[in-house]
Amino acid sequence: MTWNLSHKLACRKLTTGNITQTLNGSKKKLQRLILESETLKKMIVEKKELTKKVQQEIKGIETERSKVQKANSFLKKQIEESAMPEPLEYVQQKATAYQLQKDVANYERKVEIAEMEHRSLQVKNRSTRGNTTTLFNQ
Repeated sequence: MTWNLSHKLACRKLTTGNITQTLNGSKKKLQRLILESETLKKMIVEKKELTKKVQQEIKGIETERSKVQKANSFLKKQIEESAMPEPLEYVQQKATAYQLQKDVANYERKVEIAEMEHRSLQVKNRSTRGNTTTLFNQ
């Protein structure tokens, strides 16, 4: 009878030890997951702020691009509508036309730069969204 009780007590001690080990392991895992969760929350906030900033930059670039295209169209129209003047006026208009062509070329470069920046920001925005959704899916 005492042997039976001793055996039951030993079994219960062994079971209690296993449960304690499992509990401690689970506590450590929980702490690690809580820390990881806090880190991910901070990353999500940073990504949201970056996304907002990129979207604002895109809007600004689109506005600038629109203005540059309008100015470009206006300058091209001015060049096309110019009539043949008197000889002295012709020289002056030639100089003006040359300057306008330089301005058109300059605006076209600005449009190209704005379009490249727009594309670059779109790529950044997509990658930011991809990283954010990846964080949410984990």
